[in-house]
Amino acid sequence: MAQCRAREYLLKSTTTINNKNTIHNTMTTIDQYKEFLTQQIPEMLTHLKADTEPKWGMMTAQHMLEHLAKVTKSSIKSYGAPPAEPTEGQLKFKAFVNDGIPFRKNDTKKGKLEDLFYSTIDEAKTAVVEAVNRFYNAFEQTPDLQPYNPIMGALSFKELQTFHDKHFRHHFEQFGLLKTADL
Repeated sequence: MAQCRAREYLLKSTTTINNKNTIHNTMTTIDQYKEFLTQQIPEMLTHLKADTEPKWGMMTAQHMLEHLAKVTKSSIKSYGAPPAEPTEGQLKFKAFVNDGIPFRKNDTKKGKLEDLFYSTIDEAKTAVVEAVNRFYNAFEQTPDLQPYNPIMGALSFKELQTFHDKHFRHHFEQFGLLKTADL
């Protein structure tokens, strides 16, 4: 059921073609991002099980959730002052966030996964929901908040929300919770 709603939601999104002629879906308003992240994500999480296999990559379902919670929480922190000029990496990250192209599907099985922080997948699901709520609360309490991260750089609320939408969609597709709309 959540997959059907998410699919309908994607189909309501605007289909665009970027300068590389890649077709993709983009959200049309900030409210739609928020509705997806705060309302649809928790509903879709009810369908994720600890033994759900990824379509690509080496993360388990719980690793993916812990990754999303950690990235979402860290996105509203400031890690020092931004440099006078953004680094090349930060400029590339900002361009990636704003270009509308989805994340690549990294199918590597190499490396070592981090140890799990939470005892159960249900705790990790709760952490994801709490992280998203913390993200929105931070900007409601401080509308001009400009977090800084040495990797992402200084991103606006709109850019961070765009990033989280893109990031969650990537991983929810990875675990079969969200299907790419047929275009």
